[in-house]
Amino acid sequence: MRLWTTLSLIAFAVGCSGKEESTPAAKVPATDHGGHVMPSKDGSGSHGEHGGHENMKMATPRKLVVGSDPSEPQAGSPTKLVLQIQDDDGTPIKTFDLLHEKLVHLIVVREGLDEFAHLHPEVDASGMITIEFAFPKSGKYRLFADHQPQGKSPGLAAGELVVTGDDEPAAALVPNASNEVAVGEIKIHIAIKPGDQETTVRFHFVSADNKPVSDLQPYLGAMGHLVIISADSRKYVHAHPLSEAKTAPDGAVEFAAHFPKPGIYKAWGQFQRGDSVFTVPFVLENKQPKGDSHDKQE
Repeated sequence: MRLWTTLSLIAFAVGCSGKEESTPAAKVPATDHGGHVMPSKDGSGSHGEHGGHENMKMATPRKLVVGSDPSEPQAGSPTKLVLQIQDDDGTPIKTFDLLHEKLVHLIVVREGLDEFAHLHPEVDASGMITIEFAFPKSGKYRLFADHQPQGKSPGLAAGELVVTGDDEPAAALVPNASNEVAVGEIKIHIAIKPGDQETTVRFHFVSADNKPVSDLQPYLGAMGHLVIISADSRKYVHAHPLSEAKTAPDGAVEFAAHFPKPGIYKAWGQFQRGDSVFTVPFVLENKQPKGDSHDKQE
């Protein structure tokens, strides 16, 4: 059965995420629920309330100024990213509070969503954000930076970067035909339950002998993190577990997510086991009945 959801359109919110992580690799050496709208070129965008178990007002998505060295990054070669988050009035933000144990959580996806990375850049005293990263393929990339300006509410900043090379565009996304995903020897059963105001996404981890994986570990203070991005890379959702427990003895982790509009989305669940973070990617379709809209603004 295809993974799909039917739900009412609701407000947008903000979240954060975890360590360096990329797909399709399974291993590498984030508790709010919500979503974002990609800002326009002038940094404007939609905003709303933070969903789930913490209700709070979210700031309008900010502009992420993206620079690089070299100025024209090439696929497969190290690139130094130099980033700056601007406040609503265009003033650079210089100081940040920790948000889920990090100052900035940077999500990087290629147009078409066949490449995904989750990075933790350095932030200096002037607010400049830097990290070295080798883009795996050429094309246009979207960058989403979860952050919290000092003394203010958490926020999102977003920008773009083009990487040179001759790689083919990503294939069109198709919803998973099965609700089971395999990562190494682990099988993950994904169940999606639509609701009036939010959708529940449940991951159940089982071993090769079909026993629950009972030794998942907390990752940046939570039992998992879920990033969901629309097929056009313009809508961004970040969800965290419904439970604040630091164990999952039954091998199940459940999230509540708000989808900003109907359409195809790709999701990446991130979890930790044996001190290694692994990613569970899957594609789903959010179907909203015509005439059933409860969005606040877009």
